[in-house]
Amino acid sequence: MQAMAFSDLPFTDDSISFVHHPVVLAYLQRYAQHHNLLQHIHFNTTVTSVTPRNNKDTEGWIIRTMTQESQSERKEEWEVDAVVVCSGHFFEPYIPREIEGVERFPGQLVHSRDYRTPTPFIDHVCVVVGAGPSGVDVARELSGVVKKLYLCTRERDAGLVKGAVGDRFASAGLAACERVTGSVRRVTPEGLVEFSDGSVTSERVDTVVFCTGYYYHMPFLDPACDVEFSLPLSKESMDEEDAEVEGECAGRCVAPLYAHLIHIRHPSLIFVGLPFKVFLLTQTHALTKITHTHTQILPFPCFEVQARCVVELMKQHPQLFWGRKGEEGEGETGLWTRKGLEAAWRDLLEAWKQKGLPQRYFHLLGGNQWAYFKGLERECGITEPTFNWKFLEEVYNDVSNARIRDQQGYRNLVYHLKAESWKRIE
Repeated sequence: MQAMAFSDLPFTDDSISFVHHPVVLAYLQRYAQHHNLLQHIHFNTTVTSVTPRNNKDTEGWIIRTMTQESQSERKEEWEVDAVVVCSGHFFEPYIPREIEGVERFPGQLVHSRDYRTPTPFIDHVCVVVGAGPSGVDVARELSGVVKKLYLCTRERDAGLVKGAVGDRFASAGLAACERVTGSVRRVTPEGLVEFSDGSVTSERVDTVVFCTGYYYHMPFLDPACDVEFSLPLSKESMDEEDAEVEGECAGRCVAPLYAHLIHIRHPSLIFVGLPFKVFLLTQTHALTKITHTHTQILPFPCFEVQARCVVELMKQHPQLFWGRKGEEGEGETGLWTRKGLEAAWRDLLEAWKQKGLPQRYFHLLGGNQWAYFKGLERECGITEPTFNWKFLEEVYNDVSNARIRDQQGYRNLVYHLKAESWKRIE
């Protein structure tokens, strides 16, 4: 908890480090009050559309909203110079569509988004699909109440099940569950589940829980915004996983963006908070190097450094955001021009083809998030770091290793953080 705070407001309670969501919500509410932000927030309001402003000279945006009032709905239209999308990406659940027989399956299919407690699954035969943090956490909770538990992991992810410090499944208390390497291929009217390795459950399955992540879903963006939710790759240059489900790639990423952040053709359309765990792709200004870790991103520091970098860019390169269309402005060369961003995007796409990774990994960060944060600050001309990144990285790595060693008990650890030092209390 202490490591995920914004730079200008720490958490108040240092007697516990792993907290439930009400504590995080209270922190965000306190942050909004501390900075007097509530006056700027339009509650009960839905953005129904974001459309480019019809102006041949300068870029801008038309935002349409609908506010739910006590007895009616109020519609409004706003004309703005820039749009920052901060809507998150843990809402629209991804459930593989290629599974055969779903319409006749007598059991229930649920997504981890809707999972709350293990109580409804007592004495069930359950299949948990996915071995990321959500999959392992859900499986651990279910293992104590279900009759039988299958844990299904992709072939690509099978190498992640053993960390440098022991077997993370065993450390999570899942040594007795039946592990299947592959994916769910088919479900039958009799309630059986067939996996891609050819194996079939030995008894009727009551529930399949998909811990398979989320789509990037932004229905308010008009097609004229020129935002794509998949990469412009031919089937020949796709990863094998993407090629098999070519029609399902939409929603796996947001493009075309520089540094997961700025639309390369409409720089005043900005996306904060897209990155998440596991991989970082980075090399100069083209994200190309893959580093493999099974760790989480620090969300609030990520949001803060991205927001700060956008503000600095707007100050230093106003012509990029609000200049007349087709003009770069005097002295505007290099990366922070439309041509520079287009070139960086082409380099990134070419590098992505060479790596052969699925599009669902496009925004994934993780243990190398520090290189991303520091590199972004450097490219945006920020000389005073937003955080002491080396300090945060030390704490973060210690937590990651503790989780690998003991996935059941690591949340009992307490971390005390001071300006330049930290200690772990067992």
